[in-house]
Amino acid sequence: MRHRVWNAIASSFLLGAISSLSSAIAAPAAHEPPVPATRTVVEGLLLKEKGTLAPKDIKAMGKDADLVLIDIARDTHASTTLRTRAVDALAASGTVVGREHLVRITTANNNEADLPLVRKALLGLGWMHDGRIVDNAGPWLEHKAPAVRLDAAVALALSKNPQAFELLERHNRTEKDTDVRHKIQLLIKQYRDEQPKSVPKSAPKPRILPPPPMEGRR
Repeated sequence: MRHRVWNAIASSFLLGAISSLSSAIAAPAAHEPPVPATRTVVEGLLLKEKGTLAPKDIKAMGKDADLVLIDIARDTHASTTLRTRAVDALAASGTVVGREHLVRITTANNNEADLPLVRKALLGLGWMHDGRIVDNAGPWLEHKAPAVRLDAAVALALSKNPQAFELLERHNRTEKDTDVRHKIQLLIKQYRDEQPKSVPKSAPKPRILPPPPMEGRR
């Protein structure tokens, strides 16, 4: 009898231990803080990922990746390819810090060597629908390089801002490059086609009815 009691106690203890162990294994791990972004990781992802960067790509870089991206964009010793990719990534990040740096690039950059960064920053601001794109892209429509004027026009169109298209219509009258002017005209047409069509109003009914015909009078 005593042997059976001890067996029952041992079995109960063993089952409890197994249950506790199973619960510990099944329990989710404690929330770990995000790993800070490092320049090595960010540069590796910038050069690895091809095409347009997505927010998930920026998140994969680690915490405060936008600050690392700004450091890369500012680094005049880095390759132009890497720096322009960093500017692209700042637009994809969607952070306030990233957006403000794009504005800074387009307003305080007179270095011809940094024109690829300016063009990417303009396109990024347009894609983000930033309201300052009208003021920021306007001066670049007058740049001597047709490629810069073209990107400025595309950036304005990306913003979907009515004022941006008013600016494009005005510039279209003075643009001398055939390809740029054709692109601007196409952008304007696409914008107009996307606008909701207004339904013509029916003519209001006259307040005073016309008199009946003569044969109907008495």
